[in-house]
Amino acid sequence: MSRRAADKRFFLHTLGCKVNWCDSDTLVRAAQARGWQQVRVARDAHIAIVNTCTVTAHADATARKIIRALKRANPAAPLIITGCYARTDAAALARVADGLHIVPDATHGATLALMESLVDPHHATADNDVVQTVERAASRTRAFIKIQDGCDQYCAYCKVPLARGAARSVPVRAVRELVRLRAAEGFQEIVLSGVNLAQYNDQGAGLADVVRAVAALDCVPRIRISSVEAHVVNDALMQVFADYPALMPHLHIPLQSGSPRVIERMRRPVSRAQFMAAARAFYACRPDAVITTDVLVGFPGETEEDLADTLAVIDELAFGKVHVFPFSPRPGTMAAGMKPRIAPAEIRARETRVLAAARAAANRCRIRCAALPLHVLIEQQRRGWWEGFSQNYLRVRSRRLGLRPGQIVELTLNAAETQFVEP
Repeated sequence: MSRRAADKRFFLHTLGCKVNWCDSDTLVRAAQARGWQQVRVARDAHIAIVNTCTVTAHADATARKIIRALKRANPAAPLIITGCYARTDAAALARVADGLHIVPDATHGATLALMESLVDPHHATADNDVVQTVERAASRTRAFIKIQDGCDQYCAYCKVPLARGAARSVPVRAVRELVRLRAAEGFQEIVLSGVNLAQYNDQGAGLADVVRAVAALDCVPRIRISSVEAHVVNDALMQVFADYPALMPHLHIPLQSGSPRVIERMRRPVSRAQFMAAARAFYACRPDAVITTDVLVGFPGETEEDLADTLAVIDELAFGKVHVFPFSPRPGTMAAGMKPRIAPAEIRARETRVLAAARAAANRCRIRCAALPLHVLIEQQRRGWWEGFSQNYLRVRSRRLGLRPGQIVELTLNAAETQFVEP
Protein backbone atom coordinates (compact mmCIF):
# COMPACT_ATOMS: atom_id res chain seq x y z
CA MET A 1 0.00 0.00 0.00
CA SER A 2 1.38 3.40 -0.94
CA ARG A 3 1.85 6.04 1.72
CA ARG A 4 -0.79 8.13 -0.06
CA ALA A 5 -3.38 5.33 0.20
CA ALA A 6 -2.44 4.61 3.81
CA ASP A 7 -2.91 8.28 4.67
CA LYS A 8 -6.50 8.25 3.40
CA ARG A 9 -7.96 6.14 6.17
CA PHE A 10 -10.62 7.79 8.35
CA PHE A 11 -12.64 6.89 11.43
CA LEU A 12 -16.11 8.39 11.91
CA HIS A 13 -18.17 8.45 15.12
CA THR A 14 -21.77 9.66 14.75
CA LEU A 15 -23.97 10.90 17.59
CA GLY A 16 -27.62 11.90 17.63
CA CYS A 17 -30.64 11.46 15.41
CA LYS A 18 -31.32 9.66 12.14
CA VAL A 19 -30.67 12.90 10.24
CA ASN A 20 -27.14 12.99 11.63
CA TRP A 21 -26.68 9.41 10.44
CA CYS A 22 -27.86 10.52 7.01
CA ASP A 23 -25.30 13.32 7.00
CA SER A 24 -22.54 10.91 8.03
CA ASP A 25 -23.41 8.48 5.28
CA THR A 26 -23.27 11.23 2.67
CA LEU A 27 -19.79 12.12 3.90
CA VAL A 28 -18.72 8.46 3.79
CA ARG A 29 -19.99 8.02 0.23
CA ALA A 30 -18.32 11.22 -0.97
CA ALA A 31 -15.03 10.36 0.79
CA GLN A 32 -14.96 6.85 -0.65
CA ALA A 33 -15.46 8.32 -4.11
CA ARG A 34 -12.27 10.32 -3.46
CA GLY A 35 -10.28 7.24 -2.51
CA TRP A 36 -10.77 7.34 1.26
CA GLN A 37 -11.15 4.13 3.27
CA GLN A 38 -13.36 4.06 6.37
CA VAL A 39 -11.91 2.04 9.25
CA ARG A 40 -13.71 0.65 12.29
CA VAL A 41 -10.97 1.27 14.86
CA ALA A 42 -9.79 4.80 15.66
CA ARG A 43 -6.15 3.87 16.12
CA ASP A 44 -6.00 2.64 12.48
CA ALA A 45 -7.11 6.01 11.08
CA HIS A 46 -5.09 8.84 9.66
CA ILE A 47 -7.99 11.23 10.38
CA ALA A 48 -10.79 10.90 12.94
CA ILE A 49 -14.18 12.66 12.71
CA VAL A 50 -16.97 13.18 15.24
CA ASN A 51 -20.40 14.16 13.95
CA THR A 52 -21.94 15.76 17.03
CA CYS A 53 -25.43 16.32 18.45
CA THR A 54 -26.51 19.21 20.69
CA VAL A 55 -30.16 18.45 21.44
CA THR A 56 -29.50 18.28 25.21
CA ALA A 57 -26.72 19.13 27.65
CA HIS A 58 -26.14 15.37 27.95
CA ALA A 59 -25.56 15.19 24.18
CA ASP A 60 -22.93 17.95 24.47
CA ALA A 61 -21.23 16.11 27.33
CA THR A 62 -21.22 12.86 25.37
CA ALA A 63 -19.56 14.59 22.41
CA ARG A 64 -16.83 16.00 24.66
CA LYS A 65 -16.26 12.56 26.19
CA ILE A 66 -15.91 10.95 22.75
CA ILE A 67 -13.50 13.65 21.60
CA ARG A 68 -11.23 13.09 24.59
CA ALA A 69 -11.36 9.32 24.11
CA LEU A 70 -10.38 9.62 20.45
CA LYS A 71 -7.50 11.94 21.31
CA ARG A 72 -6.21 9.32 23.73
CA ALA A 73 -6.74 6.45 21.30
CA ASN A 74 -4.92 8.11 18.40
CA PRO A 75 -3.17 11.32 19.45
CA ALA A 76 -1.35 11.63 16.11
CA ALA A 77 -4.51 11.72 14.00
CA PRO A 78 -6.06 15.12 13.24
CA LEU A 79 -9.54 15.23 14.82
CA ILE A 80 -12.36 16.91 12.87
CA ILE A 81 -15.52 17.96 14.71
CA THR A 82 -18.68 18.55 12.70
CA GLY A 83 -22.44 18.40 13.26
CA CYS A 84 -24.88 20.42 15.33
CA TYR A 85 -22.62 21.11 18.34
CA ALA A 86 -19.92 22.41 16.00
CA ARG A 87 -22.43 24.74 14.37
CA THR A 88 -23.82 26.22 17.58
CA ASP A 89 -20.85 26.38 19.98
CA ALA A 90 -17.51 26.00 18.25
CA ALA A 91 -15.82 28.01 21.02
CA ALA A 92 -16.86 25.51 23.70
CA LEU A 93 -15.62 22.61 21.58
CA ALA A 94 -12.28 24.31 21.01
CA ARG A 95 -11.67 24.20 24.76
CA VAL A 96 -12.14 20.41 24.96
CA ALA A 97 -8.74 19.54 23.52
CA ASP A 98 -5.85 21.16 21.68
CA GLY A 99 -5.60 21.11 17.92
CA LEU A 100 -9.20 20.24 17.03
CA HIS A 101 -10.40 21.03 13.51
CA ILE A 102 -13.95 22.35 13.96
CA VAL A 103 -16.23 22.57 10.91
CA PRO A 104 -19.29 24.75 11.63
CA ASP A 105 -20.30 24.56 7.95
CA ALA A 106 -23.43 22.44 7.61
CA THR A 107 -22.37 20.74 4.35
CA HIS A 108 -20.40 17.52 4.10
CA GLY A 109 -18.36 19.18 1.35
CA ALA A 110 -16.61 21.42 3.88
CA THR A 111 -15.61 18.40 5.97
CA LEU A 112 -14.34 16.52 2.95
CA ALA A 113 -12.37 19.55 1.80
CA LEU A 114 -10.70 19.71 5.19
CA MET A 115 -9.91 15.99 5.10
CA GLU A 116 -8.26 16.39 1.70
CA SER A 117 -6.29 19.45 2.78
CA LEU A 118 -4.94 17.63 5.85
CA VAL A 119 -3.57 14.93 3.54
CA ASP A 120 -2.51 17.27 0.74
CA PRO A 121 -2.70 21.05 1.30
CA HIS A 122 -2.83 21.58 -2.47
CA HIS A 123 -5.90 19.42 -3.02
CA ALA A 124 -9.45 19.94 -1.78
CA THR A 125 -13.03 19.28 -2.83
CA ALA A 126 -16.43 20.78 -2.15
CA ASP A 127 -19.27 18.46 -3.10
CA ASN A 128 -22.72 19.28 -1.75
CA ASP A 129 -25.29 16.58 -2.48
CA VAL A 130 -28.71 17.44 -1.07
CA VAL A 131 -30.27 14.00 -0.79
CA GLN A 132 -28.64 11.78 1.79
CA THR A 133 -28.96 8.23 3.11
CA VAL A 134 -27.41 6.00 5.72
CA GLU A 135 -26.92 2.26 5.75
CA ARG A 136 -27.34 1.08 9.33
CA ALA A 137 -26.28 -2.54 8.79
CA ALA A 138 -23.84 -4.36 6.53
CA SER A 139 -26.73 -6.55 5.38
CA ARG A 140 -28.38 -3.52 3.78
CA THR A 141 -31.61 -4.01 5.63
CA ARG A 142 -32.71 -0.38 6.11
CA ALA A 143 -31.76 2.84 4.33
CA PHE A 144 -32.52 6.21 5.86
CA ILE A 145 -33.28 8.92 3.32
CA LYS A 146 -33.22 12.54 4.42
CA ILE A 147 -36.04 14.34 2.64
CA GLN A 148 -36.13 17.46 4.82
CA ASP A 149 -33.72 19.50 6.95
CA GLY A 150 -33.97 22.51 9.24
CA CYS A 151 -36.84 23.81 11.36
CA ASP A 152 -38.80 27.05 11.64
CA GLN A 153 -40.71 25.93 14.72
CA TYR A 154 -38.57 27.35 17.57
CA CYS A 155 -40.00 25.43 20.50
CA ALA A 156 -38.90 27.20 23.69
CA TYR A 157 -36.52 24.44 24.85
CA CYS A 158 -35.04 23.40 21.49
CA LYS A 159 -31.68 24.36 20.03
CA VAL A 160 -32.13 22.43 16.78
CA PRO A 161 -33.28 25.43 14.65
CA LEU A 162 -30.09 27.23 15.69
CA ALA A 163 -28.03 24.24 14.58
CA ARG A 164 -29.91 23.20 11.45
CA GLY A 165 -31.23 26.48 10.07
CA ALA A 166 -34.43 27.17 8.18
CA ALA A 167 -36.70 24.38 6.98
CA ARG A 168 -35.98 23.10 3.47
CA SER A 169 -37.15 20.08 1.52
CA VAL A 170 -35.84 17.68 -1.10
CA PRO A 171 -38.03 17.67 -4.23
CA VAL A 172 -40.42 14.73 -4.58
CA ARG A 173 -38.80 13.76 -7.88
CA ALA A 174 -35.36 13.50 -6.27
CA VAL A 175 -36.73 11.50 -3.33
CA ARG A 176 -38.36 9.00 -5.70
CA GLU A 177 -35.14 8.57 -7.65
CA LEU A 178 -33.08 7.90 -4.55
CA VAL A 179 -35.63 5.36 -3.31
CA ARG A 180 -35.28 3.54 -6.63
CA LEU A 181 -31.49 3.53 -6.24
CA ARG A 182 -31.58 2.15 -2.71
CA ALA A 183 -34.12 -0.48 -3.73
CA ALA A 184 -31.78 -1.55 -6.54
CA GLU A 185 -28.97 -1.87 -3.99
CA GLY A 186 -31.04 -4.43 -2.12
CA PHE A 187 -32.39 -2.49 0.83
CA GLN A 188 -35.58 -4.01 2.23
CA GLU A 189 -36.82 -0.94 4.10
CA ILE A 190 -36.71 2.78 3.36
CA VAL A 191 -37.06 5.25 6.24
CA LEU A 192 -38.04 8.79 5.26
CA SER A 193 -36.27 11.11 7.70
CA GLY A 194 -36.06 14.80 8.47
CA VAL A 195 -35.50 17.32 11.22
CA ASN A 196 -39.16 18.36 11.04
CA LEU A 197 -41.09 16.31 8.50
CA ALA A 198 -44.24 18.30 9.26
CA GLN A 199 -42.60 21.20 7.41
CA TYR A 200 -41.96 19.20 4.24
CA ASN A 201 -43.00 21.37 1.28
CA ASP A 202 -42.09 20.86 -2.35
CA GLN A 203 -43.97 23.55 -4.27
CA GLY A 204 -47.12 22.82 -2.30
CA ALA A 205 -46.62 19.07 -1.98
CA GLY A 206 -46.68 18.15 1.70
CA LEU A 207 -45.68 15.12 3.70
CA ALA A 208 -48.64 12.97 2.69
CA ASP A 209 -47.86 13.71 -0.97
CA VAL A 210 -44.22 12.67 -0.85
CA VAL A 211 -45.04 9.55 1.19
CA ARG A 212 -47.70 8.55 -1.33
CA ALA A 213 -45.27 9.19 -4.21
CA VAL A 214 -42.68 6.89 -2.62
CA ALA A 215 -45.20 4.18 -1.70
CA ALA A 216 -46.59 4.18 -5.24
CA LEU A 217 -43.19 3.16 -6.64
CA ASP A 218 -43.79 -0.37 -5.32
CA CYS A 219 -40.07 -1.14 -5.49
CA VAL A 220 -39.25 -1.86 -1.85
CA PRO A 221 -41.10 -4.13 0.61
CA ARG A 222 -41.24 -1.67 3.51
CA ILE A 223 -41.49 2.09 3.88
CA ARG A 224 -41.35 3.89 7.20
CA ILE A 225 -41.72 7.50 8.40
CA SER A 226 -39.23 8.48 11.08
CA SER A 227 -40.83 11.23 13.21
CA VAL A 228 -43.76 13.60 12.68
CA GLU A 229 -45.60 16.28 14.59
CA ALA A 230 -49.21 15.46 15.41
CA HIS A 231 -50.78 18.15 13.23
CA VAL A 232 -49.73 16.35 10.03
CA VAL A 233 -51.15 13.02 11.21
CA ASN A 234 -54.26 14.01 9.31
CA ASP A 235 -56.84 12.45 7.01
CA ALA A 236 -54.54 12.72 3.99
CA LEU A 237 -51.72 10.82 5.69
CA MET A 238 -54.11 8.24 7.16
CA GLN A 239 -55.41 7.57 3.65
CA VAL A 240 -51.88 6.78 2.47
CA PHE A 241 -51.55 4.28 5.33
CA ALA A 242 -54.87 2.74 4.30
CA ASP A 243 -53.96 2.57 0.60
CA TYR A 244 -50.42 1.16 0.86
CA PRO A 245 -49.71 -1.87 3.11
CA ALA A 246 -45.98 -1.35 2.48
CA LEU A 247 -46.16 1.78 4.67
CA MET A 248 -45.26 0.45 8.09
CA PRO A 249 -47.82 1.04 10.91
CA HIS A 250 -45.53 2.93 13.26
CA LEU A 251 -45.21 6.65 13.94
CA HIS A 252 -42.95 8.55 16.30
CA ILE A 253 -45.04 11.55 17.40
CA PRO A 254 -43.31 13.87 19.93
CA LEU A 255 -45.47 14.65 22.96
CA GLN A 256 -42.98 16.45 25.28
CA SER A 257 -45.72 17.11 27.86
CA GLY A 258 -49.28 16.00 28.47
CA SER A 259 -50.14 19.25 30.22
CA PRO A 260 -51.96 21.84 28.07
CA ARG A 261 -50.39 24.60 30.17
CA VAL A 262 -46.83 23.33 29.76
CA ILE A 263 -47.34 22.64 26.04
CA GLU A 264 -48.31 26.27 25.60
CA ARG A 265 -45.28 27.48 27.59
CA MET A 266 -43.08 25.23 25.46
CA ARG A 267 -44.44 26.94 22.31
CA ARG A 268 -45.25 23.56 20.82
CA PRO A 269 -47.03 23.59 17.42
CA VAL A 270 -49.80 21.25 18.63
CA SER A 271 -52.15 21.18 21.60
CA ARG A 272 -52.78 18.20 23.84
CA ALA A 273 -56.18 17.79 22.18
CA GLN A 274 -54.57 17.69 18.72
CA PHE A 275 -52.02 15.14 19.87
CA MET A 276 -54.66 12.87 21.40
CA ALA A 277 -56.85 13.10 18.30
CA ALA A 278 -53.92 12.23 16.02
CA ALA A 279 -52.87 9.26 18.15
CA ARG A 280 -56.41 7.88 18.34
CA ALA A 281 -56.86 8.30 14.58
CA PHE A 282 -53.66 6.39 13.88
CA TYR A 283 -54.59 3.56 16.22
CA ALA A 284 -57.97 3.35 14.48
CA CYS A 285 -56.35 3.33 11.04
CA ARG A 286 -54.37 0.11 11.44
CA PRO A 287 -55.01 -2.68 14.01
CA ASP A 288 -51.26 -3.23 14.48
CA ALA A 289 -50.39 0.47 14.81
CA VAL A 290 -47.77 1.45 17.41
CA ILE A 291 -46.78 4.96 18.49
CA THR A 292 -43.51 5.97 20.13
CA THR A 293 -42.90 9.42 21.59
CA ASP A 294 -40.64 11.88 23.43
CA VAL A 295 -41.30 13.38 26.86
CA LEU A 296 -39.38 16.29 28.38
CA VAL A 297 -39.44 16.23 32.20
CA GLY A 298 -38.84 19.18 34.50
CA PHE A 299 -39.63 22.06 32.16
CA PRO A 300 -39.57 25.37 34.09
CA GLY A 301 -42.80 25.81 36.01
CA GLU A 302 -43.93 22.19 35.63
CA THR A 303 -46.11 21.22 38.60
CA GLU A 304 -47.22 17.89 40.03
CA GLU A 305 -50.54 18.39 38.24
CA ASP A 306 -48.70 18.92 34.95
CA LEU A 307 -46.70 15.75 35.49
CA ALA A 308 -49.92 13.87 36.28
CA ASP A 309 -51.30 15.00 32.90
CA THR A 310 -48.25 13.53 31.16
CA LEU A 311 -48.53 10.24 33.05
CA ALA A 312 -52.22 10.04 32.10
CA VAL A 313 -51.39 10.34 28.39
CA ILE A 314 -48.74 7.62 28.65
CA ASP A 315 -51.20 5.38 30.46
CA GLU A 316 -54.02 5.89 27.96
CA LEU A 317 -52.04 5.60 24.73
CA ALA A 318 -49.72 2.74 25.79
CA PHE A 319 -46.78 3.89 23.69
CA GLY A 320 -44.38 1.28 22.35
CA LYS A 321 -41.50 3.34 23.70
CA VAL A 322 -41.10 6.69 25.43
CA HIS A 323 -37.80 8.54 25.12
CA VAL A 324 -37.55 10.52 28.38
CA PHE A 325 -35.32 13.59 28.56
CA PRO A 326 -34.64 15.72 31.66
CA PHE A 327 -34.86 19.44 30.96
CA SER A 328 -31.54 21.20 30.49
CA PRO A 329 -31.34 24.92 29.61
CA ARG A 330 -29.94 25.30 26.09
CA PRO A 331 -28.15 28.60 25.44
CA GLY A 332 -29.96 30.74 22.90
CA THR A 333 -33.39 29.23 23.55
CA MET A 334 -36.34 30.97 25.19
CA ALA A 335 -36.55 28.40 27.98
CA ALA A 336 -32.97 29.08 29.08
CA GLY A 337 -34.23 32.11 30.99
CA MET A 338 -37.59 30.77 32.12
CA LYS A 339 -38.58 30.54 35.78
CA PRO A 340 -39.26 28.89 38.11
CA ARG A 341 -36.60 26.25 37.64
CA ILE A 342 -37.14 22.73 38.95
CA ALA A 343 -34.37 21.48 41.24
CA PRO A 344 -32.13 18.83 39.58
CA ALA A 345 -32.96 16.25 42.26
CA GLU A 346 -36.67 16.75 41.66
CA ILE A 347 -36.19 16.45 37.89
CA ARG A 348 -34.42 13.12 38.43
CA ALA A 349 -37.25 11.92 40.66
CA ARG A 350 -39.85 12.88 38.06
CA GLU A 351 -37.79 11.25 35.33
CA THR A 352 -37.81 8.01 37.33
CA ARG A 353 -41.61 8.12 37.61
CA VAL A 354 -42.09 8.77 33.90
CA LEU A 355 -39.68 5.97 32.99
CA ALA A 356 -41.63 3.55 35.19
CA ALA A 357 -44.89 4.56 33.50
CA ALA A 358 -43.23 4.22 30.10
CA ARG A 359 -42.05 0.68 30.85
CA ALA A 360 -45.53 -0.33 31.98
CA ALA A 361 -47.07 1.17 28.84
CA ALA A 362 -44.54 -0.55 26.57
CA ASN A 363 -45.27 -3.87 28.24
CA ARG A 364 -49.00 -3.44 27.58
CA CYS A 365 -48.23 -2.52 23.98
CA ARG A 366 -46.23 -5.70 23.45
CA ILE A 367 -48.89 -7.86 25.10
CA ARG A 368 -51.46 -6.38 22.70
CA CYS A 369 -49.17 -7.13 19.77
CA ALA A 370 -48.63 -10.72 20.93
CA ALA A 371 -52.03 -11.51 19.44
CA LEU A 372 -51.01 -10.10 16.04
CA PRO A 373 -48.79 -11.50 13.27
CA LEU A 374 -45.45 -9.71 13.38
CA HIS A 375 -43.46 -9.37 10.17
CA VAL A 376 -39.87 -8.93 11.28
CA LEU A 377 -37.00 -7.63 9.16
CA ILE A 378 -33.98 -9.60 10.41
CA GLU A 379 -30.95 -7.34 10.85
CA GLN A 380 -28.25 -9.22 12.75
CA GLN A 381 -27.35 -12.17 14.95
CA ARG A 382 -26.01 -11.47 18.43
CA ARG A 383 -25.26 -13.94 21.22
CA GLY A 384 -27.25 -16.67 19.52
CA TRP A 385 -30.34 -14.52 18.91
CA TRP A 386 -31.50 -13.17 15.59
CA GLU A 387 -32.66 -9.55 16.03
CA GLY A 388 -34.85 -7.28 13.98
CA PHE A 389 -37.78 -4.88 13.96
CA SER A 390 -41.40 -5.77 13.34
CA GLN A 391 -43.59 -3.76 11.00
CA ASN A 392 -44.71 -1.66 13.98
CA TYR A 393 -41.16 -1.09 15.22
CA LEU A 394 -40.98 -3.55 18.08
CA ARG A 395 -37.48 -4.92 18.56
CA VAL A 396 -37.84 -8.69 18.66
CA ARG A 397 -35.49 -11.67 18.84
CA SER A 398 -35.63 -15.30 17.78
CA ARG A 399 -33.48 -18.43 17.94
CA ARG A 400 -35.23 -19.90 14.90
CA LEU A 401 -32.83 -21.77 12.63
CA GLY A 402 -32.26 -20.72 9.04
CA LEU A 403 -32.80 -16.97 9.43
CA ARG A 404 -30.54 -14.47 7.69
CA PRO A 405 -30.05 -10.69 7.59
CA GLY A 406 -32.41 -8.94 5.17
CA GLN A 407 -35.07 -11.64 5.48
CA ILE A 408 -38.65 -10.65 6.39
CA VAL A 409 -40.30 -13.41 8.42
CA GLU A 410 -43.53 -13.80 10.34
CA LEU A 411 -42.95 -14.47 14.03
CA THR A 412 -45.26 -14.70 17.01
CA LEU A 413 -44.56 -12.70 20.12
CA ASN A 414 -44.48 -14.67 23.36
CA ALA A 415 -46.90 -12.78 25.61
CA ALA A 416 -45.38 -14.27 28.75
CA GLU A 417 -41.91 -12.98 27.85
CA THR A 418 -42.66 -9.88 25.86
CA GLN A 419 -39.09 -8.92 25.08
CA PHE A 420 -38.52 -12.01 22.90
CA VAL A 421 -39.87 -13.92 19.97
CA GLU A 422 -39.65 -17.71 20.12
CA PRO A 423 -39.74 -20.17 17.21
